[in-house]
Amino acid sequence: MLGEAYFIRALSYFDLGRAWGGVQLQLTPTTTLDGLKGIKRSTLTQTYDQVLADLTKAEELLAEDATTRNRAQKSTARALRARVHLYRKEWAEAETYASQVIGNTKYALVKPYKTFLRRRF
Repeated sequence: MLGEAYFIRALSYFDLGRAWGGVQLQLTPTTTLDGLKGIKRSTLTQTYDQVLADLTKAEELLAEDATTRNRAQKSTARALRARVHLYRKEWAEAETYASQVIGNTKYALVKPYKTFLRRRF
């Protein structure tokens, strides 16, 4: 459960960073609105650093195979990590994590691809 929380926070900050640049990083729980005062806006680099830190923790805590396709798992964290590295123009790291996802034998491309679009959910 904690691994999924780290993953969701990483995904959220990544999306916010892509849309708005650096955002306010709120990493500790608060009980009142007063706890939110004075939080400075981070840079985009700091935001992406936090995303990668959260993904590292998520990958440590998540299972290799989820019990359902609707839950985060290690491959999900690796895929997002590859995407973050692409946005940071860190090509070698992006390739490393993308290769781990692609090389996972649990998944395969649907052949022919058009059948994927015709299936009912």
